[in-house]
Amino acid sequence: MKRYSTIVMIMILAFAMILSACGNNNTVEPATPAEPEKAAEKAPEVKEEEPAPPAELTGNLEIWTFDDGGTKVLADAFMALHPNVKINITNPGWNELPANLQTTIAAGSGAPDVAYIEGSMFGRFANTEGLEDLLQPPYDAGRYKHEFSEGNWDRWLSLDGTKLIGMPWDMPPQVTFYRPDLIEAAGYPSDPAELGQFLQNPDNVIELAQALKAQDVFAFEFNKTPLDLATGGTGFFDRDLKYLRNTDEFAQHLDLSKTVKQLGLGMEQSAVWSDEGKALTSTGKIAMLFYGPWYSGQLEGLGEDQLGKWKVTSLPFGHINGNGGSTMVIPSQGKNKELAWAFVEWSLASMEGNEVWIGNGGNPGYMSSWESPKFQEVRFKLLGDQPATLIYAELMKSITKSWVPWSFNGDAGTIWDEKINEALEKNMDSKAALQQIEDDITKAVSVDIEKLKVQLGK
Repeated sequence: MKRYSTIVMIMILAFAMILSACGNNNTVEPATPAEPEKAAEKAPEVKEEEPAPPAELTGNLEIWTFDDGGTKVLADAFMALHPNVKINITNPGWNELPANLQTTIAAGSGAPDVAYIEGSMFGRFANTEGLEDLLQPPYDAGRYKHEFSEGNWDRWLSLDGTKLIGMPWDMPPQVTFYRPDLIEAAGYPSDPAELGQFLQNPDNVIELAQALKAQDVFAFEFNKTPLDLATGGTGFFDRDLKYLRNTDEFAQHLDLSKTVKQLGLGMEQSAVWSDEGKALTSTGKIAMLFYGPWYSGQLEGLGEDQLGKWKVTSLPFGHINGNGGSTMVIPSQGKNKELAWAFVEWSLASMEGNEVWIGNGGNPGYMSSWESPKFQEVRFKLLGDQPATLIYAELMKSITKSWVPWSFNGDAGTIWDEKINEALEKNMDSKAALQQIEDDITKAVSVDIEKLKVQLGK
């Protein structure tokens, strides 16, 4: 009994010492570390097992695309890495692809494993079940968010902003294609950086346009081009369904377009998509055009005499816009989602996949790939020796705005174009015209908006 009491007393004292050591005003002397030899004796080294190599990808993948050639290049490179993978590529057609995908989603069967969606078509799917949320396991695409510009990431989110429906791909920056020889002939600087800075001031732009007109050269494709530049990064409604195009900035750009019309500075012909426009462009009758890098191919198509005659710089008026771009989606009914994600991830979010695409003329949105020599050393025949991709990269990383892909954007756009043309023809007060357009668009899409507010809990 006495021995038992002694043991209890020792335990009590030990417990008290522990409590004392945990007090705020006391410190505990660190334990003396064991000598290496003794530590080794007490804790024998345990050899870590090497992680098992990842399982080799295998299976069949069905891809729907609107770009046979580019997709085949990616697919062939992917299959070379994974010999047990077979990829079948189908091109239903530009308009047919999204329509067919909608049909298969509604039917519950028949969809591919991966589908390409062009940006202008994405609104059909932004509020639809049937496509995988790539933020969720096993995809966890959120770990790549820092690799894409804010505008390029946000444009592929669901309408409520909680799901990533498409993996970001490219977001070509809108740039100024210009003829240095025509700019110089009018008496203005043709260096890309110098001209880009000069064009930031609206008064400078109108001054240059008038000087070009004196040389029988147009500065603008259309009278409403200055206003179009303001719409490049601004759709009709934001994610809270607030109307966006009735602001002082839009009124100022509409005023600029009215000035262009009054002074006859717009060509009023599509530079490459109309026969008359092609003839004017080919013979040096337009000095500036505002499109994404993909437009190089359109100008090259006018003939070899265009090669080396053009350069690019930033947009006028301080605008930084995207112009085009696409995504890859994974339908939920796909038969091999693991393989589908492996292809999408490798194609769009790896250096190796992006370099394959760069080699095929692509302009990726994956920012790490911009450090690749393959990207930086790209040269375009149209632009001579200009390192245009460095300009593109600088602009792409700064793109913060993108249209919210509301399904009614097309209807709103029809009203916008009609009413803007009317305002230009009648020289209407810009603020009054924009207010009337807001009223007309809001009324036309009011039923859709109310339905969406209910669906999205707004």
